[in-house]
Amino acid sequence: MPLLLVDPVERVKHITRLRAKSRRPGTVTADDLAFNKGRIFVYRRPDLEAAIKETNRVSGLVAQLDGILLRERQWPAYAELFHQLCNEPEIRPVLRRLREGQKNSQAIPPPPRRAAPRKKS
Repeated sequence: MPLLLVDPVERVKHITRLRAKSRRPGTVTADDLAFNKGRIFVYRRPDLEAAIKETNRVSGLVAQLDGILLRERQWPAYAELFHQLCNEPEIRPVLRRLREGQKNSQAIPPPPRRAAPRKKS
């Protein structure tokens, strides 16, 4: 069974137009009742399963990036993982937009360096 989703902005516009016209008796026509079918999206089970799978995958990528960027960054394995994550198709365009934004604005200062752990003697 397909799932039909309507663009919420289009739905609000449609309802608003109908309410405005319905205030004047006899002005609502069959054309006014018709909804723009081009703004209805049909999803089938495989579509939704694929969307859920992709959303979970991207969520995992973001969690890994979060772990690298906001936590301990000194481990050599993180450098390799960070490089792999930056080359993921979903991540590349976002990084490109961020870099372009940095070029067009003031430089963002680098994060503070963490002190190296003390060696036990």
